[in-house]
Amino acid sequence: MGITSISKHADFVVIDMASLAAAFACAYFAKFGSLSFIESTSWRGLLILMLGVDLVITLIVNPYSGIFRRRYWEDIGTELKIALMSFLVICVIFYLFKIGEDYSREMLIVTYAAYVSRTSISASCSPTGADGPPTASSAWCSLPRAMSPRRPRS
Repeated sequence: MGITSISKHADFVVIDMASLAAAFACAYFAKFGSLSFIESTSWRGLLILMLGVDLVITLIVNPYSGIFRRRYWEDIGTELKIALMSFLVICVIFYLFKIGEDYSREMLIVTYAAYVSRTSISASCSPTGADGPPTASSAWCSLPRAMSPRRPRS
């Protein structure tokens, strides 16, 4: 992935990183009932490790090449591959460095499940719609109701 490709798709990378962090926070809250991972260096380190692994895999695989020409199911497949590779690399790191026993496996699985579900939702709301050409409903799918354009009265 070249510098121009990174700068061209930086917004997608930021959104993916933010969604992985949000999935981590939701999984932590579901498991422990609080967001105290912010204060814990080990859990915060795990989040940074997960974000770093995801970023490196994204830079190596370059999943955003041709993103606007893909159909949404192709995009979902690409994002699933990225999430699965990231999950597997984290599992290998846990095994190699023997740190897996320090963290909740359930929370890790829920984190990546939430990340994958966010991927499928955002891909179905992509600006290109399900069959390629932009549609009014797909272009505004992810915007809050207050920001959506008003429909003309009939």
